[in-house]
Amino acid sequence: MYGGKLTIRSTARTHQGLVRNSNEDAVLERPAAGLWVVADGMGGHLRGDLASQAVIDQLDRLQAPNDAVKLIAVTRDALQAVNSLLYGKGAAQSPDMVMGATVVVLMVRADHFAVLWAGDSRLYRLRDGALTQITTDHSQANSGHLVTRAVGAHKTLDLDLASDALVAGDRLLMCSDGVSDVVDDSALAQLLADGPIEHVAGAIEQASLSAGAPDNLSLIVVEAV
Repeated sequence: MYGGKLTIRSTARTHQGLVRNSNEDAVLERPAAGLWVVADGMGGHLRGDLASQAVIDQLDRLQAPNDAVKLIAVTRDALQAVNSLLYGKGAAQSPDMVMGATVVVLMVRADHFAVLWAGDSRLYRLRDGALTQITTDHSQANSGHLVTRAVGAHKTLDLDLASDALVAGDRLLMCSDGVSDVVDDSALAQLLADGPIEHVAGAIEQASLSAGAPDNLSLIVVEAV
């Protein structure tokens, strides 16, 4: 597992929620490659489940280099490739048809992490009891949180990048909006701090379900020790 002197552990959950008929989210854990992914198929569009799974499949095949800069570059290239694939499938149906998925990708090398994302799937960090949202949502809050970026939504994929140091005790939460829309940051901070990460992931999933879970929900908890 990539983490230098740190040990990196992770656990994931995904659930269709209590309202949707299917789960259009997908998750990927590749701790040996230092790579984790949450993808959320765009609801109301063409086969969001296939879109999110296409993102996961592309990154599951990725040959992850040891060098952090190269890893970011090949991950970008992989996401651009699946963007072209999904955009083409949507356009083949209709000029206005979208087959897309939001994505958040976490990469760890030595004692640093980097995150690439498009859309409103998020990455949070809990450090010393303080929760920080590392990503910023690509959505229009005044338009029902309309997503403005996603893999497959546009001919060219615009990804944002953030990076920072990792220290022992950090916990990172990756999640789809099915979690962040129904569990507020103060509750997430409390849940993330409470017990082993397997318990934490289950507690966040249960909190989302207890709040009604109107959407699919997915999360990955990553811990540096």
